[in-house]
Amino acid sequence: MTLDNIINYGIIGFGRYAHRRLQPAFQKTKYSRLAGLSRRNIRSAETTAGQYDVPIFTDKVKELVSHPDIHAVIVASPPALHREHVLLAAKHKKHVLVEKPIASHAGEVQEMIDACAKAGVKLMAGFVMRFIDAIRQSREMVQSGKLGKIRYASGHFGLDVSTFPRAWLSDPIISTGGPVADLGSHLLDLLDYVLEKPVVSIQSIVKPPYSQKSIERDAAILMEWEENILGTLHFSFDVIRESGLIFHGAKGKLTLTDFNQPETMIEIVWLSEKGRKTIRIFNQNQYTRMIDHFSEAILFDKPILTPGETGLKNQMLIDRIYGR
Repeated sequence: MTLDNIINYGIIGFGRYAHRRLQPAFQKTKYSRLAGLSRRNIRSAETTAGQYDVPIFTDKVKELVSHPDIHAVIVASPPALHREHVLLAAKHKKHVLVEKPIASHAGEVQEMIDACAKAGVKLMAGFVMRFIDAIRQSREMVQSGKLGKIRYASGHFGLDVSTFPRAWLSDPIISTGGPVADLGSHLLDLLDYVLEKPVVSIQSIVKPPYSQKSIERDAAILMEWEENILGTLHFSFDVIRESGLIFHGAKGKLTLTDFNQPETMIEIVWLSEKGRKTIRIFNQNQYTRMIDHFSEAILFDKPILTPGETGLKNQMLIDRIYGR
């Protein structure tokens, strides 16, 4: 436990995601402070640090993770670098919050879990959507039986990457996958979180097939969970930006659309025998919640909602979809 109950974080790979999501989230945290960052270019690192009043900056990851004033790191580098950066952080006894997709394949995730366990540090997979208010409300309704026995679940998540600034998303070596890895990892995790049922079978159509030369652009997934729950998922890098989830039970149906934006009003449409009801929920900043959740786990030895094992389960599904 730190003297002032604050965890000092360093962000590895301070790119667009850190600018848009992580740095604003730190402005509202209770137990967390952004104290350091690394970027590939030292001038960029210095400029960013000055912009956000961050005292520690470097172009060398090892310098960041070995700094005595850094207690934990957020690995926000491209997925192909996650294993290297997590293992380096663990070597220097830093707790690690790693963004999804957590690795290139399940074997790497197991290495991360083992390394952090050996070092005595905590490892959290960054499935931030579990901290969305509308998701938690939906999970409560599903688990409480308000929808009756769940028969079907579906989800879609797409965007047009041709207008997206992260060019490495289309590089199969750096990204380790297309929309299945980048977008699908979120929805696969949310269905696991809401349904709380093991996957029985999974089949996929991935177009074009992911390879070391090119990523897939679209994927359609057919799934079955225990208790005969069926589901379908669609992920794409070539459609208008949209996200959605449906949970269909014997007594009702929940529909969520564009539910993943922080600090916005989100609507859950609940269809039941009594008619159609719209539940409006203001979504607090899920990134703030995720970071402080990890800090509380470190400070007070609380359970982590998405430990490394959650990332391993997720990566194993991704590997099955890609046929690895």
